[in-house]
Amino acid sequence: MPITEILPLLLVAVVIANLGQAITGYSLVRYLIVLIVGFIGAFFGIGMARFFELPELIPVIIRGEMFPVMWSIIGSLTLLWMLSMLTHRPERESLITNEVSG
Repeated sequence: MPITEILPLLLVAVVIANLGQAITGYSLVRYLIVLIVGFIGAFFGIGMARFFELPELIPVIIRGEMFPVMWSIIGSLTLLWMLSMLTHRPERESLITNEVSG
């Protein structure tokens, strides 16, 4: 993969990680995890768009090559959402745990 595709993916991952930290609060470890998952998700989004031959939404031209920014953002958010669904405890369960322990 050429550097012209890797740098925009890193930029998307940083934006997604910053957005996630603004919503959930700052933690360096969590930030790095979100950054890595966002970067992988950007690859995932581009790959899915190319596999299903979806049109490029909001393409950005970098050094003569089109880069699908929207699909990389959608892929990052989708992968982060799936990961949070696997690791997040339901609110109801945490309330029950607090009541039992308190």
